[in-house]
Amino acid sequence: MKGITRIELETRADNLASLGLYKKHGFVQEAIKKNAMKFDEQYFDSIQMALILT
Repeated sequence: MKGITRIELETRADNLASLGLYKKHGFVQEAIKKNAMKFDEQYFDSIQMALILT
């Protein structure tokens, strides 16, 4: 991937399957956003992650 040095993503903090998958592929947690997402009148925290490519 020429020119790409960073990939970012955001997922719900309670989505343990996705967090495990992303960590398995080298993503690291960078931040937690409180009440960042709202579904069916319920708020959820989100986790921002990044993969740094060298």
